[in-house]
Amino acid sequence: MSNDVSLFGGEMRIGKTGIFTYCHEYSHSASKTTVKLIGTTHLGERTYYRKIRQLLHDMSLILHEHLSIDSKEQLTEDLVDLENDIRGNGQLIQRFISALSLYFTATDLYFCNRFLMEAHAFQNETSSKKWISVRPESCADLEKKLVKFCTHIPEERQNKVVAHVKSALALMKQKKYSAPEYGESFVFFWSDDQMRALFDKVLLPKVTGTCVEFFERSERKKSHTIGMKFGAAHIYALRKALESRSFEHVRSQQLCAISF
Repeated sequence: MSNDVSLFGGEMRIGKTGIFTYCHEYSHSASKTTVKLIGTTHLGERTYYRKIRQLLHDMSLILHEHLSIDSKEQLTEDLVDLENDIRGNGQLIQRFISALSLYFTATDLYFCNRFLMEAHAFQNETSSKKWISVRPESCADLEKKLVKFCTHIPEERQNKVVAHVKSALALMKQKKYSAPEYGESFVFFWSDDQMRALFDKVLLPKVTGTCVEFFERSERKKSHTIGMKFGAAHIYALRKALESRSFEHVRSQQLCAISF
């Protein structure tokens, strides 16, 4: 990257030296509640997830994004199916949606010996009673919403996404795909308003709403410490939800997910 690029309202930074997310600490004076809100990437270095684990260690409760723990065998099966989907003659919207899934499935497999998948990094912690999983809508409901929403994304942009994924996949098969190219793909996918709206209007509302309900319940308790670990795309909306409920920002810390 020649210049740093901020994504998701500034909650992810793609720079010359790596991919970065943030930990934000908030406090609520009336209830004496402290919240650590941590944005993540779903693929990262061991040191990155170790640091997040340390930041959350003393929290009394931790809300976290539900992530499926897929084996290499499962990912490989999904990869084959998704590749067939984007090479078929089906509707462009379906090939576009499959291409997005294909890219992140392929990169999880391609980088699995170098980086950790977030779901694997925290599988011991998430079995603890103090870790509370926040699940998105069912896959079927989400797919219906995606298909409906994607009719608003221009066909030219959808075709470019499909072509980008095919090109990246070809490089992966040649063992020539790099971590900086992975970072550049985040910029390619999510730097424009049309693609960003996929998160804002389809993927985020259910998670944000569930967390807001939890905030409202927690305000009635005293001396509470809450950790929150969600993908970086969720963090801007969650920060605004906290601030609207009189939580005050205390400090922020940059975390390096992947170094180049």
